[in-house]
Amino acid sequence: MLERVAGDPPAGRGLRAIGPHRSGTLAVVTRKLSLARACGSIALRYAFAINPAARAELAGWRIRAGEIPDPMLRKLALEALRKEGNMYGAALFAVLAPPRRRGDTVRALVAFQAAYNYLDVLSEHPAYDQGANARRLHEALLDALDPSAP
Repeated sequence: MLERVAGDPPAGRGLRAIGPHRSGTLAVVTRKLSLARACGSIALRYAFAINPAARAELAGWRIRAGEIPDPMLRKLALEALRKEGNMYGAALFAVLAPPRRRGDTVRALVAFQAAYNYLDVLSEHPAYDQGANARRLHEALLDALDPSAP
C-alpha cells in the first residue's frame, strides 16, 4: 500500500511504502547488516589473532625444515613451506574455534597443512612406482591423525 507524504511534489513522487512490505524491507536490511557485522568480526579476528599465530607457526616450521640433515629432503620441505596460501587458508578455520582454543587450533591446522604439502611435494618426486609411493605417503598422514595408530 502506498501513501502520499504531505508536502511531496505531484506526479506520483513522494510515495512511501507502508504496511507489511515496509517491515519486510527493514528485516532484510537488518539481516544484511547483521551478516556484514559477522563478516567484519571474522575479518578482524583473522587479521589480529589468527594470521599472526599462523605466521609464527610457519616461522617455526621453516626453522625445523632448515634443520633436516638430508639436503634433498630439506630442499623439498622448504619448497612445501613456500605454499603459504594453503597454510593461511587452513588457519582461517580457526575463527570458528572458541577463543581459548584458537592457538591450539591454528597450530594443528598449520601443522596438518604443512605435513600435507610436504607429502604432496614428496609424492611428486620421482619414484619407481609414483602412484603407490603417493598412496603410502598420504596413508602416513592419516595414521598421524589416528590416536589409536601405533
